[in-house]
Amino acid sequence: MRTKKFNRLFACIAILAMLAGLLAPASQSEAAATTTKNVKDFYAIQADVTLTGTGTGYHAKLAYVARGSAISFGIQHDNYASAPHTGKDELMVENVFSNDPGKQVYDWLGVTLEPGKTYRLMLSLDKKGKATVYLDGKALKTYENKGLASKNSSNIKVMAANPMARVEGSGRKNGDTINAKFENVSIKEGKYTNTKKYETTNMHVTGNLMFPYFLAQTTKANPTLKISNKKRNVQITGSISGLAEGQDWDSAYEDVSGLVQYIRNISYFPPEGHADHY
Repeated sequence: MRTKKFNRLFACIAILAMLAGLLAPASQSEAAATTTKNVKDFYAIQADVTLTGTGTGYHAKLAYVARGSAISFGIQHDNYASAPHTGKDELMVENVFSNDPGKQVYDWLGVTLEPGKTYRLMLSLDKKGKATVYLDGKALKTYENKGLASKNSSNIKVMAANPMARVEGSGRKNGDTINAKFENVSIKEGKYTNTKKYETTNMHVTGNLMFPYFLAQTTKANPTLKISNKKRNVQITGSISGLAEGQDWDSAYEDVSGLVQYIRNISYFPPEGHADHY
């Protein structure tokens, strides 16, 4: 009799354990994922990035720029990169302290990616110029760039000069093709509150949908590139042309890229000078 009761009790405990497993919270890796919703840094841009292309080199990057300084993070394929990065799709960071010769630092992160596969990338930045890069919600490395430090002010000119987010696609030289997709673009500036206050604002500039707090400005530095900018999705495609003989993305960087830069819509910024967006 005691054995039967014990068996029934054990069975009940087993069932409860199974139910608890079904109702358990997300795994530790899922729960620990960092996104624009919970990242502590003041600035962040996130997107699901897919890169394909042909030729000698092409890349798809997230970036922050300010006053001649910049930092970018994304996927790059470069047939002329030093070993062991040659001809692979890898994560790379470019930290630009200024446009002067020798003031650009390139850092391959040693993460080889599958061509054409989509990866969630995020670049965050604090107000002192410390940046962190993320792959699928996991922090990989931090960088310092004091040129990207923010200046606290309610002055419109000062606010406008603070770091601005962008997405960018480039080819290395004439004949290289690129297909860079940035889906579910998410921008965070200030404290994330998940507010919908400005979500009903339906404004347009040069045919592109404005983010509630940001104007999506499209720039085609290379005239043969095509840029599709629809809501939270950006696609940069085309073949590089028009470079002089011997030029490539190192010597003529501004002539090989297409980008969308998210400029602050100053008139819709809260009085405290920050925005919340997802």
